[in-house]
Amino acid sequence: MLAKIRHLLTNESGLKAKEIASRLGFDRQDVSRELHANKTDFLQNDAYGWSLAPVANFWVELGPGWIDAKQFEARLLVSGCPVALNCASVSFVFAGSSQLLLEALARLLALCNQLCMGGKGVVLDFSACKKTLGYLDRMGFVEHLDRRVTVLPRRPSGTKAIVYEGNNEGVVELRMIEVDAPNQKIPSQLRSSFVTWSCSDVMITNSTGVVTSRDHFVIDIDREVVTERLKRFIGSTESPLELKEAFSLEENYAWRVADAHKQLRDVGVNTDTWMRRILYRPFDTRYIFFHSAVVWRTRESISQHLNHSGNLSLVGVKQVAEVDGYSHVLVSREIADNRSTFSSRGIAVQFPLWLYSGKSRTANFSLSFLAALHSALSLASPDYRPEDATAPLHVEKIFHYLYAVLHSPAYRQRYANFLRIDFPRIPIPGSRAVFDALAALGAQLVAWHLLEHPDAIKISATHAGGTGATAWFGSDFSLQKVAEKGRALAESSGDVGKVFVNASSGFTNVRLPVWQHTIGGYQVLHKWLDDRKKAGRSLSQDDITHWLRIYAALEATQKLMQQVDEAIDAHGGWPGAFSQNHPPPDAATLALEQMAQKEQLKAQKKAATATKKRAYPVSPTGATSLFDFDDDLDALAESSGAPPRPKARATPAKAAGGADEVTDWQTMRAIRVVLARAGVSALPRADLIRLTARELGHARTSPRIANELDAAIRRAVRRGIASNARGELSLVAKTVDGYDRDFLKQHLLSVIAGPWCDKADVPLRFARTLGFARRGPKIEELVWSLMRSLQRNRLVEIEGRSASARYRKTKAES
Repeated sequence: MLAKIRHLLTNESGLKAKEIASRLGFDRQDVSRELHANKTDFLQNDAYGWSLAPVANFWVELGPGWIDAKQFEARLLVSGCPVALNCASVSFVFAGSSQLLLEALARLLALCNQLCMGGKGVVLDFSACKKTLGYLDRMGFVEHLDRRVTVLPRRPSGTKAIVYEGNNEGVVELRMIEVDAPNQKIPSQLRSSFVTWSCSDVMITNSTGVVTSRDHFVIDIDREVVTERLKRFIGSTESPLELKEAFSLEENYAWRVADAHKQLRDVGVNTDTWMRRILYRPFDTRYIFFHSAVVWRTRESISQHLNHSGNLSLVGVKQVAEVDGYSHVLVSREIADNRSTFSSRGIAVQFPLWLYSGKSRTANFSLSFLAALHSALSLASPDYRPEDATAPLHVEKIFHYLYAVLHSPAYRQRYANFLRIDFPRIPIPGSRAVFDALAALGAQLVAWHLLEHPDAIKISATHAGGTGATAWFGSDFSLQKVAEKGRALAESSGDVGKVFVNASSGFTNVRLPVWQHTIGGYQVLHKWLDDRKKAGRSLSQDDITHWLRIYAALEATQKLMQQVDEAIDAHGGWPGAFSQNHPPPDAATLALEQMAQKEQLKAQKKAATATKKRAYPVSPTGATSLFDFDDDLDALAESSGAPPRPKARATPAKAAGGADEVTDWQTMRAIRVVLARAGVSALPRADLIRLTARELGHARTSPRIANELDAAIRRAVRRGIASNARGELSLVAKTVDGYDRDFLKQHLLSVIAGPWCDKADVPLRFARTLGFARRGPKIEELVWSLMRSLQRNRLVEIEGRSASARYRKTKAES
């Protein structure tokens, strides 16, 4: 709120609290309270109008790590605009390892010079990150910085940009544009140097790859190994400490073995439900037990869309620092590990092609990008049919075009500097001819990289192929050694040799360029063998077949990459083959498109849920409720003259007389258990009611029980046990650690509101009203920590001492 008030008063001072509240959409009393509480920042005049207080020196602190333009503008928004503020000087303080991306750097340079022209003092303090200052000096930042700007710890005496100008193609250098004598070549040079559509502008929904924090535990090459490991963990009766040692698990601030073990008890032996395939490394798909209890970051925003066999995804990286340059692009039908591509400056990012909502799906392309394609290719709206493979423009064809462009050697060389600092940029095709040619080549690349190409499928370990074909030799399948990366092959003749995996066996007729081929920072063929050697495995016939298919895919990739460049050259080369007249929209438009896409998915999901409800078969006895289904079967049996159906075994809930005698705590606990069992998936209200009834022991869910559980779910939402998003319910926090401390204070106050509460009962009430099965040492410690805080703020009354003490909410607060 303060940042928004400060931003508003920067542009328009003298506003009253009521006007500020109206402009910003806040409550007037809240605004007034904040203004009066921060009178060092705000001044009120005799007419009750507010303005920013003058300051002698204004500070802007820039945090560690890479800073892009959005982060830079966001920091200014919080601090206030230094141009409009009434201050004598402005200081920019850079934290250790602060590094600015190009666009942020250009904005900082322009802002510093503008402040100096306005008569304000400017200080740039690089004391904590001297290396950054050295790099900025090399690229020409200091040379173009106003001489009145103070640079700490000291301004470079002789700029390196002049000394080393043009000596390194890997360094982006800043140059001056003379306004009085414009260089007519600059616009064309800029157009040919920048490709403006970022991958994140083209495919809006994306996320970094899955992070388990315990790969050795939940991921393996063999499905049976993961399944057996998790079954042993789930069924174990050992203590958390013993489980940590047995499975080599490390805990962190938000993950505990005991909590994970408890959450997975509901899975039981049904581990297959949670088994998924994951792209672990290039051409190396493994099995993962994909449950949020043991996977640190499931990336639900994209993983939910990749649980469909018909989907594809682009896997890339935002920044590349490797000497070998850019090769960080893959295709996958599965979720991807965060290290499926390797870069010392970033982790893998996955872009799903289709976004699913129930049975319907939407292409993950921005409307602006699709409009640019329509315009550049001179296509009409009917020409774009997303799922029609015969259409001039369809979703997979666009994907294949992107994939081909990213595999162009000329593209990777031409834009090497930009690929080091941001997502790959996508050019708009200049004609139908170049689009069709690249899409056709991209389709072959995708098929080879998924190992779905017909020629890849034909390869097997037992079929040697023609003379000189790469093949397995020897009878020893143990993996004892792998040739070193980057070294010459054994027994080589020219660039063809052997890869030994032990003293007598290996692969023959291996070409050195294919053996050394790198994707995503990994030497693929070496990495695949080396990982299995480290795991102590021997090679099976399937393993040998897979390696030979990878080899064939890489060999085909090298040929296809050259063909991509040939196709581009045949249609005008770089940049002539591509349109220069279809720039991306501004950031605000793209943000609106992203919001619209999310709303569309929500609407589709809601419609799918409604359709699913309507699709239940009509009862032959006229029952209208899902919860009457058991009564329906009884009625059918009676009408046919059959003997009554055998009744289910009596359960505690039924023996107690139904939901009436089930306590509030038992109901809240059942709701929590059901939602925890659902994991990252939200449950429709009807399903939650039905499953909670079963958890409480009801063989069937009558309308009366359904109504009572519906009311209980509403209480669970109010208490913070569950969250409700358009009828879809999910667990707010699996453990008490997941809650905000202020929320827990309010919850504790509600627990002790009313009559006096004995000390021994306070933690129990606190735990049970949140649906926890028991109070443990963690909850006990937390409750009394919260209680001491409430006592200091005089929000709690206490009577008696030690074990006989009683607590209640103060009457003023009650």
